[in-house]
Amino acid sequence: MSKRSKRYEVLFTDEEWKKIQNAKKHFRIKDTSTYVRRKVLEGSVVIEDIQGKTEIIKEINAIGNNINQTVHALNKIAMKSTASRKDIVEVKFLAQLIRNDQEKIVQIIKDKLFAKYIKEEGEE
Repeated sequence: MSKRSKRYEVLFTDEEWKKIQNAKKHFRIKDTSTYVRRKVLEGSVVIEDIQGKTEIIKEINAIGNNINQTVHALNKIAMKSTASRKDIVEVKFLAQLIRNDQEKIVQIIKDKLFAKYIKEEGEE
């Protein structure tokens, strides 16, 4: 990454400056230069939402672990049970569907929580 060596002075009215400061605070950016640079170069402000994502991912993974334990228990039951083979195969199939759904949920949450680009309100 190259060092910044070019400088350009821009003047703002009091009203414009207040808008910049409010937007900067909204996106939790401390440095005005960073906010303005991102807005000019990218057209949107780049932030990463990290609040709560670790806890959510842990909880969903715990659900996955529970599903895995259920499947393991079903395998044990399959060895000892008087249930028909068809019943056991159906239960295993349903457990796999649950696992697939859990993986989809994890992916959706990762897509939402790990999104690097959060556009300013009103931008599309």
